[in-house]
Amino acid sequence: PVRSGYVEKASEYIYSSASNYVTDSGLIKIEKADNPIIDVLDSKSVLRNSNI
Repeated sequence: PVRSGYVEKASEYIYSSASNYVTDSGLIKIEKADNPIIDVLDSKSVLRNSNI
């Protein structure tokens, strides 16, 4: 759509997921989840971030 000239920015295109990140509104509700960074080489890091 941007290359074709329908819109100037990807976030303006109604079917683009970019609008979800620009205005926090879109066609569907998106729940943002935390993504903890885990160092797989450090066993303490894995245990600290596990839900066990």
